[in-house]
Amino acid sequence: MAITIISTPPAVITREQARQMQQNPPEDGIIGPIARHTQQHVRVQFSPPAADALLGKGTLWVTERQVYFYSWDTNNGLAIDYPTIIIHGISRHDTGPSIYTQLDEKLNPLGRTSQSAAHDIEEEEEDHTSELKFIPDDIGALDAIFEAFSECAALHPDKEFMASLAYLESIIDDSPTNLNHHNHQQQNDYDEEMFQDAEEDKK
Repeated sequence: MAITIISTPPAVITREQARQMQQNPPEDGIIGPIARHTQQHVRVQFSPPAADALLGKGTLWVTERQVYFYSWDTNNGLAIDYPTIIIHGISRHDTGPSIYTQLDEKLNPLGRTSQSAAHDIEEEEEDHTSELKFIPDDIGALDAIFEAFSECAALHPDKEFMASLAYLESIIDDSPTNLNHHNHQQQNDYDEEMFQDAEEDKK
């Protein structure tokens, strides 16, 4: 799980291009991240402030692999793994409509000093989350962006959560209550067979 600073735009492809590549695979067999939504003219806003000014305005790609943002003005961008995104939603706060995300990691700003890095480590002991907003010029696209976020996030379930869920299910399956229910069912089946035998003897 990570937030990565990128210096080149991602080699994103459309779903139609992906279908064509599956029919005629490239020689290296590598298919780029498939975009569910692409939105141009987007600003990013971090809380606490991190690299807003370094990133500028750019393009947002919501792909099946990661969320990408890249600005050709600054030649910088972000690649965000879906498990890093704790929450996502549409915010209609007074500061302006946006796609709001809460991240399970803090961005390491470019050019930070070792002193600031040490300070960050101290802060991480208290809180390692951050907030990131994607603010498109076209606020009418918010619903489509949110839908793409939801679809792609569903492709990347949290592994720790799924492991915990599987463990809980195994406990429930092996619990005394469940075993007692199984034994009780076996006893009912036995009693029913005995009752049938008794009825046949009477005949």
